[in-house]
Amino acid sequence: MAKKKKKLIKYNQTIRKIFGGEGFDEGITRVPLDNLIEMAMILSLKEQHLSKADLVRAFRRLWSNGDAADRALITEYLKSLDTVFKADRTVTGNEERMAKIDEMLAQVAHTPAEAVAIREQFSEVRLKKITPKKIARALLKLRNAKKRGDLEAKFDGAFDEEGRFVFFHAFAFELGGERFHKILQLVCTPFDEETVEKAPLEELERRLEACKKEAVAKKEAEVAAFLQKAARPNRYLRDEEILHAVRRLPESCDLRFAPIP
Repeated sequence: MAKKKKKLIKYNQTIRKIFGGEGFDEGITRVPLDNLIEMAMILSLKEQHLSKADLVRAFRRLWSNGDAADRALITEYLKSLDTVFKADRTVTGNEERMAKIDEMLAQVAHTPAEAVAIREQFSEVRLKKITPKKIARALLKLRNAKKRGDLEAKFDGAFDEEGRFVFFHAFAFELGGERFHKILQLVCTPFDEETVEKAPLEELERRLEACKKEAVAKKEAEVAAFLQKAARPNRYLRDEEILHAVRRLPESCDLRFAPIP
């Protein structure tokens, strides 16, 4: 325990040097988004595709957990950047900034959780750049992200940056007298950004469910056509070689261009 505590103290001291004398919670907000994403990939965080505010929260949680291995990876990565992330002294005092944010939030409907998220998101923004329009846009983005998160949890998939829903489904394959299942990746576009904003969650759920069913049916037809062709005699491949290749098709494979080892 004493050895671990000594290591944690050492990491804290190094972090304060990197962040210009401030602690991890304050300094991590000044690390550029690209570096946060790269660090999230190194630590295999699922938040690596989220916004900067989400990444900052994730790293704060990770750091506060006190795991020596995680702190070591974070510290070594930040050291490798060879940069001191000092506070921007030209930014107006935090109290004045928070007061302005609260004043603008008072003009629009919002939840306590949204208020906390907005304050954190704008905590390092220059005072003159905090506007009602930007606050409203940030609120909309938060709400759309919340809707997507609810849909992802219920329908077991994830939205990519283009708004497409990516999910996996198991399909039955029968070839060469053998029957097996393969999990394939499917993609569908259930609605656009404007629909996410305006439609109630129940309608989005109906659209996404229908979109998934349509994608599965389309892929089932592709699988059937593919297996029909794969079952035909081939002058270059033996039956066992074809079966071997089919069993090892990647999840995201386009069946029209199946790779052959």
